[in-house]
Parts: sequence; C-alpha cells; structure tokens
Amino acid sequence: MSSVLESDKTRYLVVDKQGILTAPPQSEVARVDSMSRPAAEAFARRMARYREANPGEITADTDATSVNNRDLRLTELLGIPDLDTYDREELWTTRRWNPGLDVPLGTLYKDGIPTGTPFIKNIATGDTGGEGPHWPLQGQTGSGKSMFLEDLVISLAAWHPPEKLNFMIIDFKGEASFLGFRRLPHVTGIVNDTGDPEILDRLAATILGEIERRKRFMAAEQARLGIGLPDVGKYLYFRENGYDLEPLPILIVLIDEAFIFYDQYKSEFSKVFTHIAKQGRSVGVWLMLASQELGFLQGQQAVWSEMNFTASLAVRSDTLSRVVLGGRDDAWEENIAKRTKNYTKGGHLFLKFAGSDPVHVRAANNLLEYKKTRTATAHADVATAELVAYTLANNFDDRPDRADGAATAPNDVARADDGRIRTENSEIEVLLKKLSMPVETQLHNLWTPPLRKTVTFAQLSSYAALQPAAGPHDLTIPIGIVDHPWDHTQSVLSEDFTTNAGSVVVAGTAKSGRSTALTTMIIASSFRFAPHMVSWLLLDQGGDLGIVRGLPNVAGYARQGNSEMRDRILSEIQRIITLRSRLFALHDLNSIREYFHWRDSNPQPADPYGYLFVAIDGWLSLKAQLNNEDMAAAGAAVGWLNALGSMIEAGPNNGVHFVITTDNSAYDLPAVAQKSVSPIYLRGAENMSDAGPTAKQILKNYPVNQPGLTIERATLNGKDKYEVLRARIAVPIPQDIPEPTVDQIEVMTATDHSAAIKELCEGINAAAQPDQRIPVLRPLPTDLSFAQIWKPWCATQHTRPRLPGRPQRNVQLPLGLNSVDMTTIGIPWSPDPQDTSPHTLILGRPQSGRTTTLTTLITGILGSFAPQDAKIVILDERGALNRQRRLLAKEHYLAAHADRERTDKVLTEVLAEMHRRIGTNPDLQPTEEEQQTYFTGPELYLIVDNIDFYKNNQGSSPHAARFLSEIIRIRQRVGVHVLASTTHENFVSDSQRSPDNFPLAALEESRAHIISLAAANRIVIRDGIRSASFLVPGRANLISDRVEAAANGKPPIIQIASPTTT
Repeated sequence: MSSVLESDKTRYLVVDKQGILTAPPQSEVARVDSMSRPAAEAFARRMARYREANPGEITADTDATSVNNRDLRLTELLGIPDLDTYDREELWTTRRWNPGLDVPLGTLYKDGIPTGTPFIKNIATGDTGGEGPHWPLQGQTGSGKSMFLEDLVISLAAWHPPEKLNFMIIDFKGEASFLGFRRLPHVTGIVNDTGDPEILDRLAATILGEIERRKRFMAAEQARLGIGLPDVGKYLYFRENGYDLEPLPILIVLIDEAFIFYDQYKSEFSKVFTHIAKQGRSVGVWLMLASQELGFLQGQQAVWSEMNFTASLAVRSDTLSRVVLGGRDDAWEENIAKRTKNYTKGGHLFLKFAGSDPVHVRAANNLLEYKKTRTATAHADVATAELVAYTLANNFDDRPDRADGAATAPNDVARADDGRIRTENSEIEVLLKKLSMPVETQLHNLWTPPLRKTVTFAQLSSYAALQPAAGPHDLTIPIGIVDHPWDHTQSVLSEDFTTNAGSVVVAGTAKSGRSTALTTMIIASSFRFAPHMVSWLLLDQGGDLGIVRGLPNVAGYARQGNSEMRDRILSEIQRIITLRSRLFALHDLNSIREYFHWRDSNPQPADPYGYLFVAIDGWLSLKAQLNNEDMAAAGAAVGWLNALGSMIEAGPNNGVHFVITTDNSAYDLPAVAQKSVSPIYLRGAENMSDAGPTAKQILKNYPVNQPGLTIERATLNGKDKYEVLRARIAVPIPQDIPEPTVDQIEVMTATDHSAAIKELCEGINAAAQPDQRIPVLRPLPTDLSFAQIWKPWCATQHTRPRLPGRPQRNVQLPLGLNSVDMTTIGIPWSPDPQDTSPHTLILGRPQSGRTTTLTTLITGILGSFAPQDAKIVILDERGALNRQRRLLAKEHYLAAHADRERTDKVLTEVLAEMHRRIGTNPDLQPTEEEQQTYFTGPELYLIVDNIDFYKNNQGSSPHAARFLSEIIRIRQRVGVHVLASTTHENFVSDSQRSPDNFPLAALEESRAHIISLAAANRIVIRDGIRSASFLVPGRANLISDRVEAAANGKPPIIQIASPTTT
C-alpha cells in the first residue's frame, strides 16, 4: 500500500481528527462533515478512477467569479493592476518617508484555505510598529524558498525607493536564483557561491565594515548638524523635515544557505553575526538568514536571541518545524505537524511573530506570465479574484507535474508551461524591467569584484595608475589591486621605491605568479617612465622574462646558462654603483636626487641610466649556479653571491634597486638582502619570517588555479583576518577578463596570457623612437678586429696626461675589450715603472688564440711607436710568427730573429744591451730611475712563442733558458719587455722550479701580467685563481696586480682583438 501512496501518479485525500481535508501536495482544501465508514469507502471506490488534471494546482474557470479561495498573483499582492502602465514612483512616493517596511509576504491562508487576500507585514524595527528587523527562514529543497525570497526582494523594491532601502544578496546556491536582480537600483551587490572559502571572510568584512561606516557617518552628521541621530528611523525623519542629509538607506543583508557561513566559521559564527545583529539594528543593517534548516542557528543562542520573528516552509522533520513554530499541547502539535508535512511544494510559509499563533501564507508564483486582470484595484489589501472550479480528468494524466503548485492566470487558461519556466513575459521579469530604470540616487557600492577575477591593465588604467609619472622622482610602479572589503573599495597595489628599503623580494611556490609579477612591474614601468629615467637589467633563470627583453627600457638580458652575459650585467651593476659613489664623494653629493640634478648640467657618458632596476627571476637557480662557480674557484675570489649582497645593500643609495623572485624561504637570500627588502608574498610563501600567523594561513590557502594572489605588505602582521588585506598582481595585458562564473571557478586552470603579453610588448617596442631607447648591454663580441678598438684606444691614450722623462714610458699596448665596462683595455701600465712588471705571459691551450694575442701585441707596437723608438726580437722555434717577422723587417722594427741555432747568440746580445743601459753609476737618483732618463735606446720587446721549448742544457740552444731567466729577473726597468706564450700546464709545472734556469718560474717571480686564454683543464694559476674553459678564441682573463678585479673578485674577462679579423 505504501508504494501506491508514494507513486507520483497517485492522488489521495486525507482527513485528520479535526476534520481538515487535504489533497497532498496541495494545501488544506476543506473542512468535512461527518460520514459513515461504509459511505466513505463507497465514495473512495467511485473516485479511484479519476485523476486531477493538474495535480497540486487550482485550475481556472473563466466563467466563475469569486474573490476568495485562490492564491494571488505577484502583481495582485503588490496592488499593481496593470504592469503596462505601472509607474514605480506611485508606490514609492507613498512610502518614501515612512520608516516602516511594509511588504506583502504572500496570500493569507485560514484553516489551510487561501483567503484571496495578501498578508502584509512591517518587517522594520519595533519602534516603527514593525516585527523586525532580523529574521530567519528555513525550507527544504523544492519547498519554494528561492521563489519566496525573490518575491520578498522584488516586493520590497516595488514598494520602497532605493534611497530608503538597499539589498546585499548572498546566494550560496550559485547563480540560479535572483537572475536579473543586479539590475535593480536597490541592489548594492549580489554574491554567488564561488567554491572559494575565503569569500566568506570577505563577506563578513564587508558587512562589518558597512556597520562601522554607518556609525562613523551618522556620528559625523550628528556633530555637523547638532541633532540626535540614534538610528536610521530618526535619520529618515530629519531628512523628511528638510535637514541637509544624504540618503542612508536601510540595508537588508539576505543570506541564502546561511549554514555555509556557520560551517566555515563555527565558533566565530556566533560572535560575528551577534555583532552584526546588535550593531546593525540601529544603523540600518538588517539580517535575513535563510537555510534548509535552522537547527544550527537555534543552537547559537546569542544569535538566535537577536531574531525578531521566524519563518518556515516545508522541512524534513517535525523537530525542525518546532524550531520555528514552537510547541503547545499534543493535539496542537499533531495538527500542525500533519498540516505542514503536506506542504512539500508550492511556497507555503508559516511565520511566527512574538505573542501570536503561526501565520500561514503562500508565496506568489513569480514565473506566471503577466496578463491584465478584468477587475483591478490599486489597493493590495482588497485584492479581487475569480471563482475557480475544481476539475478532474478521467484516467491517469501522463503530463509532468507543475512546479510549486502555481496558480494560473485569472483571465485565461494557462499554457502548459506557464508558471514553470521564466520568460520575458513572466511577471517577475516584467517587474524587473520596470524597476531597473536608472535613478538619481547614488548608492554606496558594497561589493567590488572579488580577487577571483583576474586583474589586468584594464583595471589599473581605470585608476589612472599607468599614466606617466608625476615627476622625475616619482618611483611608484603599479602592479595590481588591493581589496578593502571592510571599506568596500579597492585600490592600486604599488611598489614605491622612493620610500621603501629599496629592493623587493617576490616569494612563492611554483606557479604562484612570481615571474608574472616581475613582468608586470617591467611593463608597467615602461608606461610610467621614459627609459632614460627607469631602465632594467634582467637575469632570467626560468626563461619567462624573455618576452620583455625587447622593450625600450630593458638595458640587458641574460638567460640561464649564459654566464658571460650574466657576468656582464653584474659587472655593469657594480660599475654604476662604483662610478656614482665616486662622483658623490668627488662633488659632495648627498643623495641620488642631488646626483641626477647635478648630472643634468654635467653629462656623464659613462652613466646613461636613471634609476636602474635589476630583476633576478629564480634566485635558487642563480644561487646554485654561482655557488658552483665560486666553489670551482677554490674560494680565491669574493664570489658573485657575496658581491650581490653588497650590491643590494649599496644599490638604493645609488639609484639601483633589485627585484628578486624566490621560493618560500627568505634564508636563501644574501644576509644583507634579508634586511633591505620589501616583500610580495604569493601562494606558498607562508614560511617567510616577517609575515604574521593570519597572513601565513591566508597564503597557504590561496588556490592553485588563481596565481598572483598576494597580501598588501603593510598588513602582513595583521592580528585578525579583517586586518590582513588581500591583493592580486595584474596580468600585463590591456584586455579586461570577465569574472568567472561558478561553473568556471570549479574547473578553472591558470591561463597562459603570453601571446597577449607579447603583443603588448611588440606594440610598445614599435612605438619607441631610437632616441627613446636605453643603450643595450652587449656581450663581448666573438669576432673583434683590431681596427674596432684602435680609434677608441687612441682617444683614451690622448686624454691621459703626458709624463716627463723618457717618451716611451707613456705608451701602453692595446689588447681588446674589457667585459666589465666594454671599454678598451691594454697591457697593465703604471706611471712608476718599478710599480709593475714589464713582462707579459700568455697562457692557453692550442687554438685558444695564443699566437693571435702575440700578433695583436706586435700590431700595437707598430701603431704606438716609430721604428726608431721600438724594436722587436722574435724567438720562434715553430716558425708561427714568420709572417710577422717579414712585416717587421719590412717596416724596420725587427732587431733580431733567432732560429734554433742563433737563440743563445741573440739572447747574449739582449743581455749585453740591458747591462749597457743599467751602467755602473752607483749614484742613480730616484727621479732618474722613475723617468728612465739614465739610459738611451729604443724600447725593446722580446717576443717568445712557446717559451716552454727552452730548457736548460737541452737542444741546440742549451743556454737559452738561463739567459731568458736572467733577462726577466733584472730588476731595473731599462725598456726591455718579455712577451711570451705557453700552456697552462707547462706554466704550473715550471713556475714552482728555480727561477735561475726556468723562464716561467722567473716570470712568476716577477709577477708578470698573465693573459689566461681557454685552458684544457681548470688549473690554479696564481693566488687561487683558476683557469677557465672559454669557448671563444681570444677570450681571456687578465690577471695582474695592476688590474682591478671584477665585482665578484675574479679577474676581468677580456676579448683580444685580432689584426686579421675583417
């Protein structure tokens, strides 16, 4: 029997002990007279073969007329006889200054029978005669809760103007309810379920913030006007009586599925909502909490006690009914329980007001299509209706049930789907259109787009954040949006390099948006600043910054693995810091601003930059790379790691700022960097030591599919969740990205915007004129001709003051380009000959450029001296310099050339010339020695290719090694220079031997300058300095006591010019 009763195709009548007749799921339809059991059974058998035409509905009979016994339509409840001519101002005007909030809640029922009259109640505070302001509603799925809530909002909006009443609607069921309600001028925000638990924190902050805003506003107005404003009712009174007061509308916060709030907040729920209820009552922030059941709310007594009346639709159990309806005697409970369990559909609602019995009403079906009534009145409390007939249809009807037991239109027989689906002619849709026309009142916007919406340059432009900088020292770079839910606003997230410690760390786990943050900062700065004012150097360990490398404000770019360009950039940073520090001291400048002002009238070609920013994307990777290189150097040099720390520390005072991305550990940064950073913390950066526990928890919980979420740095140590401001880094694209829907949020993945970013960068690059670009750092060239360096080298030499004494002492031989500053460099030189070695050693493996380097030196000699001022002696066992020998002979520079048999003889002659120059004068004055005026003769250069060939007492020249050693070891500077070459291995092998018989040992003893080309193995050369395996011929380290080391403490890298390169 139970299965039959539960069938959707079965309809049955129920008569309870009080004689109330119901036809589930329809409401009570009659009170029955008595009938004997046999008569009742006979009647039941006769009725069994019939079925209702539309189960659970009342079918219209256009020929019947009656004002009672039917449910009213939405327009009838509102007293709107004709929507075509409806003017919202007519209903608004009568209630504009009334502090009460009258609203029709539905059709009133008596003893389960519709009365055909609306039930109107004032839901405002008691001092206005109302029953409110706070109340809860429960109703199970399918009970018509959403329909009632929509009716409630649209009815209040139809009767009360937006300057009197506003709504904030929070619908956690998604976007199925309240469709189109955003158009209402009363609605300050609609929030749908996003699947993001942190949206609840934002909602709570928004509501609490609004209460505080209203309290401040009312207090300020009270002080301004000298009147008492204890509540919004009194505020409205004074507005009505001509006081200069801006509208302060009542705000109804309607929360559907409020249990979600409770489930998220638990212990905090009672505290938060008790505060809202208590504080919001007087300032006009009123709660309407809806849920499938209210047992959880009743358990929160502090909140429950603030509820002024309660309401319930159909629920799953009698116990839940008692939450709203309460309980009396057993008979009353049985009556109510049996009555309410039949209202599983159709918007039947019981309201319990203080000191009265529950009131039964039924919400209007707002999906019914609008049709003009035959008889209409403008007063909702005297609604008219037509008599309808109860009809039956033979046999079982296989049409689907109508939703919510909706009544049909009184004028016409409804369509099959009327009242089931929403159309453009549905009453609620027509009402929304009528009510959604613009109004003059400017509402306070409570709900700004949450940060789940991807921020782009479109949002930054709306704040005018990408406009050119206000002045030459405005170093504010916009990078995103900060959310201020407490204040219902959003602001620009910026990095202000004029006020912070000078550098920035962007920390977060993988895919959290670190590289995007850097990219955004670089592109945003190109909008704000001219390249000569702000420019960038990029160290890209991940490859993501390559997209911006062509921007006119990017001065240098090095990708992971390009250690040469990396070192070039780091050397440039150190060069600028050193140069500016020196100029500060030299010209008594106290700040970078003073320096730039001074430079305006004193151009510095060596410093083309304004504020210089250094982006390091991927600190851990760079650190590991640099650490490996420093370890390979056996600790001989300072290393780039320590050098970087010093640069980060000294940079800001010299206009150099670092932006570094790393993971979630600040301890991976140099110690000085930890003290001088301004943080941007992204998802996963909860281990950063300067973030408070609340901020750490927020960072930990940020969703993976929403990169760029961060925290405004000034609030990192906020004590509660409302003090910590969330923010989001903008994606640097001009397009606006719509806020994702609920369904999109659930399946959303991080989007690759690289194509749009590239397009934007290409547009910026194309618009830049050549003179608007910052000079771009270039790596050392792989092919460098001597002609390329000769003119700039001569220009440098001509600017050097001429020293007195021997003319040749002013000459320095060119080598090539220095990677530190890309200027020409030559054999180290000193104005005091005794202060530096006159000899140079070239080390390198085969094909590394040793012979080319000797050729370059020969070319430099020919260009720097006349034939009578310099002579060259060549020792060339292999004959590799035969071409150069013939040229020297032709140009009259060749003093001697020694083959295997003549080497001893040639070296004997060189020694004799050196002794002649030294002389035997014991009274030599220091000035004569310094100026080299005590001897005569040309400068003599002894070119020795493969000096390791000469061994003592070996070969055809058994004394050559000893003679070379003696020449090298002569202390007096008499214009004789040994320029020799060998391999690294031979140098290391011989340099530790006796300098009397081993020329390489003698060269090391004299601290000869070393040009270290590519080596076959990494070998310690001198003072812990190791050889390098350069890939480019002619690439070398210049090792000398007279050459300043690079910023990492290592010898500078140079490129030797080649006379044969064209």
